[in-house]
Amino acid sequence: MPASAVPPWRPSALAAAAVAAVVTWWLAATVGALPVVHGSLWLVLGLVVLPVAFALALALVAAVLSGLLAALALPAWWRGRPTGLGPVLRDAWRLAGAVLPGFVRALRRVRRPRLWGAVAGHLGAVGLFVVRHGFAAPAA
Repeated sequence: MPASAVPPWRPSALAAAAVAAVVTWWLAATVGALPVVHGSLWLVLGLVVLPVAFALALALVAAVLSGLLAALALPAWWRGRPTGLGPVLRDAWRLAGAVLPGFVRALRRVRRPRLWGAVAGHLGAVGLFVVRHGFAAPAA
């Protein structure tokens, strides 16, 4: 079976998700939900928020660079002289647009179903624990 046709939820991934969910539930019940939620937030920050923020920051830089260089090139444009601005801005916008697809490709190359199962089990258990018990500290 080719690597692209590997089913995402193999038995090993489901087993890892179940083990991670049980351990996470036990940990949240033992030490409280808030520390476990903090760990989950760091996981989501690293896997989702930071790459998206990085891509948005590069797009903002490309927009500011486009405006600044266009303003500086106005006299040359009015005289009909070439500025060489097109290739520079094309590369800047290509860089900003390539971050997220490249990140998604890198994540898809990770062929460890147990890892993805553990992440999914952990996040699912944290969500269910908070919905069921809230952020209350465990009973002493």
